[in-house]
Amino acid sequence: MLELYTNLTSLRPIFLTFECLIAKYLPKISMKLKKLGIVPDFYATAWFLTFYILILPFNTVLRILDIFLLEGFKIIYRIGLAIFKLKEDEILKATCSDDILMFIKDFSSDCFKDEDLMIKTALKFKCSRKAIRKLEEKAKKDLKL
Repeated sequence: MLELYTNLTSLRPIFLTFECLIAKYLPKISMKLKKLGIVPDFYATAWFLTFYILILPFNTVLRILDIFLLEGFKIIYRIGLAIFKLKEDEILKATCSDDILMFIKDFSSDCFKDEDLMIKTALKFKCSRKAIRKLEEKAKKDLKL
C-alpha cells in the first residue's frame, strides 16, 4: 500500500485490475468505456489513493474503512464497481466521454448519500482476494513491473 503514495506508477496495475473487474461484472459499461476511450486514470486516481474520503459521505467512508481493515483493498475495487452499477443507466445512455466522466464524478446523487445502498451494492460483487491478487500479478507482468 505504501508504494501507492511514493510512486504513482504503482497505480497502473490497480487500474488494469479494475478494468478487468469492470469487464467481468459490468460488461456493458466496460464496452462503453472502451469505445469512448475512458480509462481509470481519468477518474479513479482520487478514489484509490484516498479510499473515497474526498467524494463519499463520511459515514460511508467509515464503513468502507471498517471493511478495508477486515478484507483489505478488495473493498476499494468493489466500491468502484458499485459506483458504476449505481450510475449504470446514465452511463449507458451517454453519448460522449465527457458525459460519462461527469456522471461518475457527480457524487451529489441520492444513491451516494445512502450508505446502506452503497455498501450492499458493493458487497454484491463477489470477488475473492485470490482472484484479485491473480489479476494484479497479471497486470504487473503485462506492464513489466
